[in-house]
Amino acid sequence: MSNTENPERKAVAVIGLGSIGGITAGLLAALDRYDILACVRRPIERLIVERADGTIDVAIPCLTDPAQAKPVDWVLVCTKTQDTPSSAPWLQRLCGPNTRVAALQNGITHAERLAPFVGHATVVPTIVYYNGERLAPDRVRYRRAGDYDFAVTDDPVLPGPWCFQSGVSRHQINFINGESTAESTGQPRKSLRSYRLCAI
Repeated sequence: MSNTENPERKAVAVIGLGSIGGITAGLLAALDRYDILACVRRPIERLIVERADGTIDVAIPCLTDPAQAKPVDWVLVCTKTQDTPSSAPWLQRLCGPNTRVAALQNGITHAERLAPFVGHATVVPTIVYYNGERLAPDRVRYRRAGDYDFAVTDDPVLPGPWCFQSGVSRHQINFINGESTAESTGQPRKSLRSYRLCAI
């Protein structure tokens, strides 16, 4: 499913359309810059995202059978942490060696938790700040909780600042604008990049 005709248009699979996954999938689909695929138990035809500055209503392609999935550029894992093993059939089909897997989940140790299921794909641990509410299978409500919606850690193993920033590297998804911050954890200092979801 990786887009070879238009390499600038990334294929993005979203596993789980709860409050977090529904908001992210809806906003990405509304931008019309990505090929969005929702990986769900029950398909929906459209997804509605309620925001303070207006409602988004978009069509969402869905798959219910992991056997039909093909490798994509990005996988966004939006399930609850305890449901990660149930995502394994999806991850095994969606992940190729060039796939990036962003874990939009609660908890820590995302990379370690997902490693058994993603093969040679690269896991991008993510902290989600925004508030989401699932109102119905096809409707979610998005509330901004602060200045930023995401934070991700820069990883020196990867080439360049690869995380979710417009115009930076070939591994990016361009749906949010970011700036770099830093956090002291008592461990070797790591840079965090924080991002805001685009409102269109």
